[in-house]
Amino acid sequence: MKKILFLGLSLLFLISCETEEVENPVPDTLNFNLDAYLLSGKLENEPKEQMRNAILELTNLSKKAFLIPDVAAEVGSIVKSEFYIDHVVDLKDLLNPETSLAYKYTPVDPSIKGSFKEFYDNEVKSNKSLYLNLTALVENGENLYQKNSSTDFYSQASLTYYLPYDENDNDIAFDTTTVPTLVPAVIDADNGLGQSYRGNQWNEVVSNDEKASLEYTLIIGPNFDDCSGLAFAPNPRIAVVEEIDSGCDNINSGGSSGGSSGGSGNTTPSNIYTGDCNYLKPGGTYIRQVYVGRAKNTNGTQFDKYVSFTGNGGGSEIRYCRADSQQAIDIDSLGNYTTTQWDTRVSQYWSRKQIRKENVRKVSALWDQNWECEGTHEQLFVIYEEDNEGDLVIDQDLSFDLADDTYSADIDVTIQNRSKDDAIIMRKRERVEFFATNLLDQGGGCFVGNGSFNDRCWGIYDGGADMAYTMYHRWVFVGDNTGL
Repeated sequence: MKKILFLGLSLLFLISCETEEVENPVPDTLNFNLDAYLLSGKLENEPKEQMRNAILELTNLSKKAFLIPDVAAEVGSIVKSEFYIDHVVDLKDLLNPETSLAYKYTPVDPSIKGSFKEFYDNEVKSNKSLYLNLTALVENGENLYQKNSSTDFYSQASLTYYLPYDENDNDIAFDTTTVPTLVPAVIDADNGLGQSYRGNQWNEVVSNDEKASLEYTLIIGPNFDDCSGLAFAPNPRIAVVEEIDSGCDNINSGGSSGGSSGGSGNTTPSNIYTGDCNYLKPGGTYIRQVYVGRAKNTNGTQFDKYVSFTGNGGGSEIRYCRADSQQAIDIDSLGNYTTTQWDTRVSQYWSRKQIRKENVRKVSALWDQNWECEGTHEQLFVIYEEDNEGDLVIDQDLSFDLADDTYSADIDVTIQNRSKDDAIIMRKRERVEFFATNLLDQGGGCFVGNGSFNDRCWGIYDGGADMAYTMYHRWVFVGDNTGL
């Protein structure tokens, strides 16, 4: 039965009857869910099935469209738009070139602008029966850049063309004016069946990160960013200009509670890295800021699938988190406490190319505005990758004790997160231990700091894990309380 289904795929993708030896022959196809690649041949009413069929229909339409040089050049230009945080273009952008924000931020030759829309309109009009689900999805979808009120992913998602790699491993850019390999994302996997144009015909191939880093490849699939309501998260810089909400997942409480945590005094730009609370207090008031400095994926490990029908493919949405023992307690009440939310959660998007090339990236996220001088003051540092489904529960214990032993508390940290994976990094930090060792080589070398922290090389934590990182700290003078 599987072999029959495999032969049926040739009809789906309109492969020529002529046989020809191709560059990337299909290996064991029994590893694939071949049913997912078969069109139903009818208009589906259920959103998930309508989306799956619409992806396959758009793949078939694209096989015709990209053979037209102007269409290939237009899509190849717009998919590299700076409007989104990665190389992606919404089908709605291509069908609305005059109003699309992606076009606003992308230089497109006026002579080819609108070529895709012209082909799409003519093709769909001439062959309505071939694109029943695609046209239903386009015609019944939300207006461009308007958030869907539905909570169902497939009712919200848009069809997108996603370019996982714009250059090869030798930093040579792909010619995106040519015909790409097309990969429909109708499964969640690290390998997907696709179509490659060789020898004047479309040939079925298996596509993955290795293949996509060697040749120009576009993945056709569903995407939705529940923060902005767009198909994909926008570039934060452009989001500010266009007044698009792009930071709804970020949480930053401003640091621990306490008498000097505000940090609203006259701070100085120079960094002070050392000092003991007892010695500094008589001379003034200081806060001790902690940042996530730089980070690197040390093993080239992709945290999301290469193709994803559930919207969990592409790059990785990394979260840097903090749970603070002091934030969870009431200093006037003894006892045990539970916290169910992060005190800090900062987001950073990592493209597949950045992960594959193991780029060292600047994070520069304020992790704690002021880690006060207390007795035992533990905090939890966690890095995880956000998905649109899954349940990652962080369950840890923290302690807080005043230096004079007049108060102590245990805190149960139980925080639910949307992730299908385990935490990448989970590390409990205590104030004395952190400040005593943060400037030391942790055994993995160091990264030079950025900004005002570039005067030294900071020790790398967790160099053997999937994500290595540095943490900056400094003492900042915020006021003189001498004589008080």
